[in-house]
Amino acid sequence: MEQNAAESQGNENRRKRILLVEDDFLIRSSAADYLRDTGFEVCEAVNAHEAMAVLSTGATIDAVFCDVNLASDIDGLAFSRWLAEHHPKLPIILTSGDSGTARLVTETTTLRFVAKPYVLSDIEHHLADLVGSK
Repeated sequence: MEQNAAESQGNENRRKRILLVEDDFLIRSSAADYLRDTGFEVCEAVNAHEAMAVLSTGATIDAVFCDVNLASDIDGLAFSRWLAEHHPKLPIILTSGDSGTARLVTETTTLRFVAKPYVLSDIEHHLADLVGSK
């Protein structure tokens, strides 16, 4: 019993892990660096296929931050639908510079939309709100 309590305490104290899905290297690397500097652990993926591969390993992921317009056959909207089906409790933040995309996203308790250009500190606050403390 004590071991389970210790494991639970360890999970609560660990850094929250964010899966960042962005095909633009400069945007992805600057967002990843910022989030790491603010206390998150970050796994990076260039597209939805890489993100699905990360999730298939069983790695603990606390939230997903994903661009809608990915250079892939699976865009961020399709990926968020896949996540809702396969990982329904996993919080997601979608982002896009396309002003029409916001109308396609129905925000829920686990899905948020943030328009580009975004302020990285806003993303940090959304993630902290979705996953609890870092």
